Amino acid sequence: MLRARAGRFHALRAMAFALVCLAIPVPESWAQAPRSAAELHRSGEYEAAMNAGSTAGDGESLTNAALAGVAWASMRDAPCRDCLKRVEDIARRAMDADNGNPRAYVALVMVIAFESRLVGTRASSRAHYPEQAKAALDAALKFAPNDSWALAALGGLHIEVVRSAGRVVAGFLYDAHFDTGVAYFKRALAAEPGDPVVQLNYALSLSSYAFNNQCGEIETALAAAARATPRDAYAAAMKMRAQQLLDLLRADKRVEYLEIGRAHV
Repeated sequence: MLRARAGRFHALRAMAFALVCLAIPVPESWAQAPRSAAELHRSGEYEAAMNAGSTAGDGESLTNAALAGVAWASMRDAPCRDCLKRVEDIARRAMDADNGNPRAYVALVMVIAFESRLVGTRASSRAHYPEQAKAALDAALKFAPNDSWALAALGGLHIEVVRSAGRVVAGFLYDAHFDTGVAYFKRALAAEPGDPVVQLNYALSLSSYAFNNQCGEIETALAAAARATPRDAYAAAMKMRAQQLLDLLRADKRVEYLEIGRAHV
């Protein structure tokens, strides 16, 4: 009997102690610190990264928010013009807040490329997208001459302008050339050969303009992307996309390959 009463007493005392603890505010230092835009970006929580970076407002946070926005846009099933405008705004804020970070400029160029595909060649020309992209990448490479993403983006820009405007017009109006684009990609690959994002973008750029003549080079780039070790969620997704395209290419499924390639270039 006494043991039973003692057991009930201890149980009631423990319950009372727990209720008292619930009533005591937890010190802020004990609470889990909010995750940064960089952490959210790396883990693939892109919308959360955009929100966190926009709220923080410093250059690094805004740059990670912009890069997260690019990843978010590239993996959507359908393009969203308003979404792209949101990412463009974040990228421009990042450039203003910390104009020494090359990836802020690269993020702007990548989102401009998405917008350009949506509106078409003529509207892109009227909006001066090629000139804006070239100016942003020139600035990025001034800050970091060997930044792999900036070099790859400049290579992609040359090839995209040639693809959309034609070889003669692209060279005459924009000084854009296919061989120059390939040379920039080669520099990007030399700077960071294990990056699946750079390898995949090289393959997609070649596929968009010179699929028949560059099949061997495309396969090599896709294979390198597919065996790379990704550093974050976006790189992991691009590695998977590269493997999917590589399988289609090796199975000679040209139509399916080009359809996926056009959607994601």
